[in-house]
Amino acid sequence: MGRFSVFLCVAVLLATYVVGSASLGSGVSSSSTVITSCTDISKPGYYVLASDLEGLQAGLDYCIQIYGSDITLDGEGHSLIGNLTSWSGIGIKVVNSNNVVIRNVKIAGYDRGVYFYYSSENRLESLTVGNSNYGVYLDYSNNNTVVDAVLRDNGAGGIFMIGSRNNTVENVSVSNSFGGVLLYYSYSNTVRDCVFVNNGLVVYDSYNNTVENVKVNGKNLIYLENKENMVIDESSDAGQVVLVRSKNIELRNLVIGNATVGVMLWASSGNRLENVVVMNNTLGAGIALLNSNDNEIRYLKSSNNTYGAYLSDSRNNTIENSSLSNNSYIGLMISYSSGNKVVNTTANYNKFYGISLRSTYGNTLERVVAVGNNYEGVLLTDSSGNKIENSILSGNGYSGIFLSVSSNNTIVGNVIRDNVAYGVRLDGSDNNIFYNNLLSNKRNILIFQGGANYWNTTRTPGRNIVGGNFIGGNYWGDPSGSGFSDTCVDAGGDGICDEAFIIDRSNVDYLPLKKGQLLPDLTISITYSPAQPIIGQQITLKVTVKNIGEGIAGAFNVSVYTSDITIGEVRVQGLGINETIELLINWTPTIPGLYLVEAFADSDSEIEETNEANNKANTKINVAREPTPTPTTTPTETTPTTTPTNTITTPITTPTETTPPTTPTTPTPTTPTTTPTPPFDPTPILVIGIAAIALIAVTTIVLRRRR
Repeated sequence: MGRFSVFLCVAVLLATYVVGSASLGSGVSSSSTVITSCTDISKPGYYVLASDLEGLQAGLDYCIQIYGSDITLDGEGHSLIGNLTSWSGIGIKVVNSNNVVIRNVKIAGYDRGVYFYYSSENRLESLTVGNSNYGVYLDYSNNNTVVDAVLRDNGAGGIFMIGSRNNTVENVSVSNSFGGVLLYYSYSNTVRDCVFVNNGLVVYDSYNNTVENVKVNGKNLIYLENKENMVIDESSDAGQVVLVRSKNIELRNLVIGNATVGVMLWASSGNRLENVVVMNNTLGAGIALLNSNDNEIRYLKSSNNTYGAYLSDSRNNTIENSSLSNNSYIGLMISYSSGNKVVNTTANYNKFYGISLRSTYGNTLERVVAVGNNYEGVLLTDSSGNKIENSILSGNGYSGIFLSVSSNNTIVGNVIRDNVAYGVRLDGSDNNIFYNNLLSNKRNILIFQGGANYWNTTRTPGRNIVGGNFIGGNYWGDPSGSGFSDTCVDAGGDGICDEAFIIDRSNVDYLPLKKGQLLPDLTISITYSPAQPIIGQQITLKVTVKNIGEGIAGAFNVSVYTSDITIGEVRVQGLGINETIELLINWTPTIPGLYLVEAFADSDSEIEETNEANNKANTKINVAREPTPTPTTTPTETTPTTTPTNTITTPITTPTETTPPTTPTTPTPTTPTTTPTPPFDPTPILVIGIAAIALIAVTTIVLRRRR
């Protein structure tokens, strides 16, 4: 009977040991505090959500607030659900705390899923935040870690840091938000092994950050900080490019989309972008230059973004031969910037404005085309000293050009016609200079609360915008042909109306233009095939000539040559208004090398035209000695052709818009595979085991003594 008692005691103790082990393995220990409603946590300990929670605490802007240290909150897979339509309040608020761990919780419907305020040395893991404004927001919080998180469908961003340092974001998936990770005034943070889908990285006045092994829509996020003299091309497989304090970087032959900002430069100067396509950055910009100077952008195609291109606090940059069209807000936005030059660029069919200058000085728009935008072709707000010349601002939904509280700007040599409301609109603007513009709108001018502006220069010999022999004021036409300049008297035949055009007492054009002889205007472009020719192979040159003027062109020659060698010459018997002809010329080079092939319309100067400056085009052809084993298409650089208008104009060159060769794919968001389990505390089990062993030993000794 004594031995049976011993065995019974041991069995009971072992059963107790097993039960204790099983209960601890379930994640709830005797030391855990169960959370059943939105609450505040301030005492150290291990806290567990017992169920899903909804809303906020009464009269407060959060559901759970943590204010203390050495606290673990384990959601055990439960959810915090706020207002799924208004995104108000905060799911979990951590204030002035450290050594806090938040894990295994799902959050939706808040302005901020998890909010750290002046809190450091904390950790978020196995977190899911969706349908909120921000997933995770770090506000002046340092040395925190966010790992194994899924952040999706958050309006403003997945992870937002402001004034925060030395934080780590690792193995995080962010999808369908404005930004994947946004760094504002934040330093020395690390972002690694992350996946961004339909968003990317945003950097604003943030330095010494590390970005490693991050994918944007399945392609590489190229982050360069303090780098020089590098080339990023198609071999980089770039899904987004971010330059910080970098210079002499060349970006070329890239296709980037769905990345918040396709290409972003912060405090970077002397860089060159060429033949870059950025598209579908529907929440941001195709390209953004912030606090960046002396950069060159050529052959950029930016479409279906919020902004085609965005420049702020940037100087002396050049955008040339580019297309910034079909964007959901503005084709080109320039703010708080000076000395920038936009040349031979289109900004068409944007949902608000073609080009907007805000608080700018000394920028130049030259040979730009702003057609078919829903509001203004060009908008200047609080801007001065800018120049808009030789451009087409036509067919826009409100005005061709609108100056709001803007002074001392020069608008010269532009075609401003067929805009729905006004050709030119001035609001609180004065001391601007307008001359040698062609206006033909139902209402050419509206001045509201403005002072005096200048509408002509001195009478000067030279070809004016309607083909006359003197430059003076503007041509004030009407689509029906009944405008002031359409019907004015020019007794002297000098192309200047005999009477002034009076807008109001302070605004008078003293030298309005009279339409002169109707002249043609020939434009030309050239392309070639095959794309990678070799010596002895026939190259087909396609030369396209178009008459965009208002007069018929007589017979003329078209010549194609390289250096001093004539490749071919064709006689064209004439071109009607808006008529186009395509010429095919074959050429077989016998020496390898890089050739500059030029095409010249009216090469013998037989035709008098509105503008003789756009009769040449060229392309570079690299002729190899033998075929390249793995051919790679090299974009053909072609002098752009002119967008046709049925007007007498100073012709405006429009870059050729090519269909991007690659459309970025949108990979499925990757959910981190690692699911952290609650910490296992072995202390209670060890205590039970030690107690059991001690009790067995004591019982054995007592029984032995009884014997």
